[in-house]
Amino acid sequence: SPNRHRWDKGRSPRAARVPSRVESKRWKKGGWKKNLRLGRRGRPPESIKAIDCSSSPMAKGYGQKRYLRTVIGRIERDDPELKNVVLNGFNIVDAKLATLTMALVNNTHVERLHLDGNQISDEGARLIAYVLHQNSTLAYLSLNDNGITSAGVETLAAALYQNATLFELRLSNNRVGNRGGKSLSRMLRAHNSSLAVHLGGNPMSPKVMNRVDARCLSGPIPAKADGDHDLRYSRNGSPPRTAG
Repeated sequence: SPNRHRWDKGRSPRAARVPSRVESKRWKKGGWKKNLRLGRRGRPPESIKAIDCSSSPMAKGYGQKRYLRTVIGRIERDDPELKNVVLNGFNIVDAKLATLTMALVNNTHVERLHLDGNQISDEGARLIAYVLHQNSTLAYLSLNDNGITSAGVETLAAALYQNATLFELRLSNNRVGNRGGKSLSRMLRAHNSSLAVHLGGNPMSPKVMNRVDARCLSGPIPAKADGDHDLRYSRNGSPPRTAG
């Protein structure tokens, strides 16, 4: 029968309908289910410093939720080994994002946070803005490929007025318009720091984009963070303008 389980291959049709006693015991104890969820035996190691399930086949369904609970728990405990958190493609809804952001408020060790492709809305941007207002450790924040509009960017820009630790903010491929770009430009002018802002792929006019680029380039340029930042170019990929 095409509906046989893999361990039933080669048996008679009658034997295929009833699992063996050993197989039944394993399923009852949950050993096989546990291995299917984790992709290995036992719990994931506590020493991992970055958790990225965006491209892992075992990070689907319950396995993805388990990883998310694990990393939130480590953030709440302020684990000193956890400095780089990668949660790309987790489809984190606002309720779960609220739990994550509340854990980050009092965390003193996480320095890099990747939340690309999570369908984060303006409400989620407000939660992240609260983290930027309270947290004094986070230095890198990536929010590419989400659903953030100008309203959400305005709340992020307002929080960055009081933030002195963030050196790179990625907002590429969202829905940020001219209003959001202008709010970032005003913040960068008042902030006068080395903050780099990436806005490529947003419905923004070239004039506003160049204004943000000019504000970014007016301060000291931070060192390379991910290997894809070329100091010969502005934060949004266009050649920098030369004076004169």
